[in-house]
Amino acid sequence: MLSILLPVYNCNCVALVTELQRQCTECGTDFEIIAADDCSSVASYIEHNLRIERLDGVHYITRKQNVGRSAIRNFLIS
Repeated sequence: MLSILLPVYNCNCVALVTELQRQCTECGTDFEIIAADDCSSVASYIEHNLRIERLDGVHYITRKQNVGRSAIRNFLIS
């Protein structure tokens, strides 16, 4: 299984995740895409990114407290 771990902070990741999901599906690879939002402060990004939850094989996690780049990557790995 291929696991794609994507830390997100104040950005719209819908296009990226949609394309990754499309490519994995097209290749026939078992996959999971996990995007973890590190407590973004821009509500419009959070609202847009929630749409990726509807994609097969994709999970979107929103954190309640910003922990920084290293910590969010470690969180995704665990």
